[in-house]
Amino acid sequence: MRRRQLEERLKDVAVLVAHTAVPAGAALLHPLSHFAADAQVLAFCKISENRHSFARLRYVKDDGLPAFYSPDFLVRTADAIYLVETKAQQQVVHPNVQRKLKAAMGWCERINGLPPEHRQGLPWHYVLLGESVVHEWQRKGAHLTELLDFARLRPLASASLQQQLI
Repeated sequence: MRRRQLEERLKDVAVLVAHTAVPAGAALLHPLSHFAADAQVLAFCKISENRHSFARLRYVKDDGLPAFYSPDFLVRTADAIYLVETKAQQQVVHPNVQRKLKAAMGWCERINGLPPEHRQGLPWHYVLLGESVVHEWQRKGAHLTELLDFARLRPLASASLQQQLI
């Protein structure tokens, strides 16, 4: 996708992220929404595949066919914007989930390559959460921001950076 197209799509995201409120009764929608009342969360949005086309990511399925993917949630905190995908624990390692992960990581990397004013001055991160992790952090009384920062996926270090560690 061209840089200009990505910037145009992000204008829609900026409006959505800046103005999305958590509806009353949202905790009934999904286990992650229990965290939405966290005061450190500035915006929490359940992504709709039909209404939020900016988050429609392309990937290639395990069988080689092209497909589209939309993460479950968009969460804005004071420090970052997170694309969040939740899965049943046994599904986290499924080949198609891993392919979606790579597509989302690449998408976030491209967004982070834009000037800060085109991405609300915040870094974007992708988070893949298994249900057991969500429930464990809920039992501990953790904040959503803590969970997201802990679980966010980080790009792999290049081989040259690994050499510097030796």
